[in-house]
Amino acid sequence: MNKFLCLIAFFFSLGISAQNAQVYGKITNSNGDKLQGISVLLFHNKAINSFGYSNVDGRYSLLPKNVKQNDTLQLKITALGYKSIVKEIVLDLAKANEYNFELVEDIQQLNEVVLEGQQKIIIKRDTIVFNADSYKDGNEQVIEDLLAKLPGVEVESNGEIKVHGKFIDKLLIEGDDLFDNKYKILSKNLDASHVSAVEILDNFEDNPVLKSFKESDKVAINLKLNDEKKNVWFGNINLGLGNNERYSNRGNIGLLRKKIKIFNLSHLNNIGELTVPQTSEITAASGSSNLSDKNFRKENQLIVDIDEVSQSQLSKNEDVFNNSFLNSFSIVGKLNKNLTLRSMINISKDQQDKWYQISGSYIGALDSISFYERKYLELNDDVVNAEVEVKYLGNSKTYYVYRADLNFQPSERYGEMDLNGENIVQNVEGQNFRFYNQLDISKKLSQNKLLFINGYWGSNEVDQKLSLRPNLFDQNSNTQNDGNGKQAINAPQKYGGVNSELFMKFEHSEATVRVEGFAEDKKITSEYFVGDNQMVDSLSGNFRYENNGYKITTKYHYDLSSSWKFKSFLKYSMNELRSDLSIENFSFLSPSISIGYKSKSTGVFNFNYVYYNQLPGSFQINSNYLLRNYRTLVRGSNTIADSKNHNFSIRYAYKNYKNLLFINSSLSYGLSDKRYSFNSFVNENIIFNQYELLEGGKMVNGNFAISTYLNFIPFSVKISSDQFWNTMGVMINNEGGILENYNALYTIQGTSYFNIPLNFKFQLQYNYSKGYFNDQQSENGYYQGFLNALVELNDWIKIDVNNNFYTLNSDYYLFSDVIFNLNPKKGNWSYRISGKNLANRGQFANIVINEFQTTESSIPILPRYFLAEVKYRF
Repeated sequence: MNKFLCLIAFFFSLGISAQNAQVYGKITNSNGDKLQGISVLLFHNKAINSFGYSNVDGRYSLLPKNVKQNDTLQLKITALGYKSIVKEIVLDLAKANEYNFELVEDIQQLNEVVLEGQQKIIIKRDTIVFNADSYKDGNEQVIEDLLAKLPGVEVESNGEIKVHGKFIDKLLIEGDDLFDNKYKILSKNLDASHVSAVEILDNFEDNPVLKSFKESDKVAINLKLNDEKKNVWFGNINLGLGNNERYSNRGNIGLLRKKIKIFNLSHLNNIGELTVPQTSEITAASGSSNLSDKNFRKENQLIVDIDEVSQSQLSKNEDVFNNSFLNSFSIVGKLNKNLTLRSMINISKDQQDKWYQISGSYIGALDSISFYERKYLELNDDVVNAEVEVKYLGNSKTYYVYRADLNFQPSERYGEMDLNGENIVQNVEGQNFRFYNQLDISKKLSQNKLLFINGYWGSNEVDQKLSLRPNLFDQNSNTQNDGNGKQAINAPQKYGGVNSELFMKFEHSEATVRVEGFAEDKKITSEYFVGDNQMVDSLSGNFRYENNGYKITTKYHYDLSSSWKFKSFLKYSMNELRSDLSIENFSFLSPSISIGYKSKSTGVFNFNYVYYNQLPGSFQINSNYLLRNYRTLVRGSNTIADSKNHNFSIRYAYKNYKNLLFINSSLSYGLSDKRYSFNSFVNENIIFNQYELLEGGKMVNGNFAISTYLNFIPFSVKISSDQFWNTMGVMINNEGGILENYNALYTIQGTSYFNIPLNFKFQLQYNYSKGYFNDQQSENGYYQGFLNALVELNDWIKIDVNNNFYTLNSDYYLFSDVIFNLNPKKGNWSYRISGKNLANRGQFANIVINEFQTTESSIPILPRYFLAEVKYRF
């Protein structure tokens, strides 16, 4: 421990000894406007001595290194669209050296760097600008449709967005963030016709103090809207009605001004587009190791879940029977030049009906056990969410961000089913409440030191009531009886913490010291009654879980050269875990190293190694049996211990917008010595799951993707592969063994850009999965894909023919849609006629391999319907 403290002291002493005279100033244009993001370089003896960028106030600040009194240096100011300035300065170490600059526009530099090939791309220093009109083909409805057509941009099935293999941090509108980590509301609802350009922002950082201090590895997307949409109210109303009682209605309204931006987005439909998932938070970027990016929010974990049916492979929601509603209001305003307020209120509702026929069997020693279910489920989910965010730049060196959000989610689930011939009715009423707030303070102490302080507090509570008819459990919890069963569960949780982090920059390196303290308190109360409120003791009880502790982390980043980077961190953590079982103390030392190489000509290469310990969560050591549904009980382990984990990963990425060539690949290998897994007792009717510490496992995950544009066809094509393999120790009916799962996905997709009225888009995927348990195995493979054709009859009439197909167990499923888009060049009206599931396919068979179980299901499909839509834009 003494060596560790000495290491911290060494970092501080290095930071203190590295200070020199400051070179600072302000950059404006000829109109006196402050210019942000202007590159400022300081040369000494023809070598770069220091560099930085101007902040939102147009101010820059540099700290020369290894210089003497009256040394001559060169200060160079460069920016796209302005003439460069080079100024010789004589350094005075006794005082700060101020140099202000007024940049003059360079008309020659303002010319676009255009890449042809049916596309138009403008390349700036850290920004790639796509001309939206070059990618629109007339059938885009929302932003998500447009983004999916841009080279290097991917829209995941859950709505999250990637740019050249990396998840975006923000989706901005005219430079402002209105939706934070709920940007799916924007991408899935704002009319794509409003967008004139899409900007890809590399080296993105919305914290101006951090941006002036260090480079960022984040990426964001900024949407530029048509000029006529600025400074006036604009929007659209879309009304759609069809046969079979189908409807889809949208309403958007917005206002874009310099000091205020307002959006209200609404959607009401029953054509399979669920709205509650749109209000969920983006989780892909939450794993950042930077404290300034971290969100310490803890999500509620629902206990009772009667919707056990796995999602089908259908990619166009053909099997979703819904009635959904969304209204989202978001506003961001600049109260003054330093104070920004953002607020958002979301209300969404999904009502779904599901019908399934399911047959299941087990792998290994349980392959003689099978079950058959017929299910009807009615699901009702409501979400009310409110957020507020305040950002204040006290001066160019201090930045405050306060965020708070309130989330309330009532739900009700009703299910009727036959289990091996026995009729069962379930009803679940629940409430899921969450409140969270966080304060971040960034303080630039000097040119080479920055302090970040963070405090957070949150409160969650889950209430669920399950009614089960007939009751399947008596007080011994292992036989069936008649009558009704009722379970009531309450799980409140409170947590909080304080963190501080000191960044220090040196000539070729950076160092960070972080100190964190945290506390968590959670209770789980369950009561189970039969008949006339007779409590079943074995299914009732109270459990308490507390986890308190602190962490100390040091990071070190060294630039071996302009291309090679070395990063490492060492974390010491202390946890006191209290439960009804015992009080345990754990201390861990976790190292990590990373080596990276970056070159414009060859791409980016990274190697990473991480070692970490993992403690059990509250449900993994809960001492009481809890009913998840009519046939599954779960109980925690009697043992509290940590698992030791190693993870190795390699990543390679290459992007070349000039030739439209993008490569992304990664390979990771992880292993753990032990893990909490279920010891399961299974028969045809009941599953008892109890967490136990079993043998650990291994995991290999690899992916590769290459996309390019073929000028000689012209055609864009992408080929990708995803592989996942893991092993784990399991225990089933007192038989131990190793469970292996393997999943593979191979994809090829392409888009044509012929200079004729006919173009195509296609995708073909092969999905393969296999499960092993001891000497038994189960496997499944199927194809899915689509072939779309876009026919342009003239400038304003276009026909989109979509064919989605699936093959499964020698069965072939084809879902054909036809969409007529009528977009007159003049006027504000447009029209759309859609025909869905023209073949009127009624059922879809689905096979899923999940852990030690294989299930086959028959799923109903939305019947054929036609939808006529009219849209008015203003």
